Amino acid sequence: MKETEAEIDLTTITRNDSQPTLISITKARREISRQLQTRVCADLATKDHGHSYIVWDATEWSKKRLVTAQITPPTNPGEYTGATHNAHEIHKTKLLAWKRYKEAQAATQKMIMHAFKDYHFLELQDGNGDIVGYTAIELFDHLMDQYVQPEDVADQVTALHKVLEQEYDPTEEPQVYYKLVQDARNTLEALNQTIDEQTLIRHGLNQFKEHMDLKMDIKEWKKESSVH
Repeated sequence: MKETEAEIDLTTITRNDSQPTLISITKARREISRQLQTRVCADLATKDHGHSYIVWDATEWSKKRLVTAQITPPTNPGEYTGATHNAHEIHKTKLLAWKRYKEAQAATQKMIMHAFKDYHFLELQDGNGDIVGYTAIELFDHLMDQYVQPEDVADQVTALHKVLEQEYDPTEEPQVYYKLVQDARNTLEALNQTIDEQTLIRHGLNQFKEHMDLKMDIKEWKKESSVH
């Protein structure tokens, strides 16, 4: 089956028009991973994560829920040369696994190229301007090597921690606050940063409590004003 645009939901992939950063690279990897989770993988060791192992290195993959083994991508079984029904079925299974893997690889590269600009991969282009023969991990590693410096990592990690400590804006839905904090938390975890979960939870609860108390005070004030 040939990969088509309809099978890739690019609307869920954030498009970065500026220079790649640690945060944008990590976010793109996570967004692409979520789509790859829905793609059927023949290897049962992937559990419920589908083909998302394509974008994660061994260390990050091992952190996934229920994952206990590294995944070896399937290889092309070639032409069928067997002589029995059983051998033919085994070959068909291997061929299907290979096709699904190649489709997932093609979809992954398309999503990466959507998330970033062609010129961000200029060093990897061949004489025809194509990017061929690179895995998703190699493409992400290229972005990290080219655009993320050690001092950038420190600055962006600091910025992410500030997001965790931000105040809740009562004019917005609570889900907006939760989403910002959750994204920052997930990005920090992907960067192997330590997060004090208890402190994070307490901060969130305190934010909502403070604004709830404020709303109650305003309601009480309005009530008293109407009486007078």
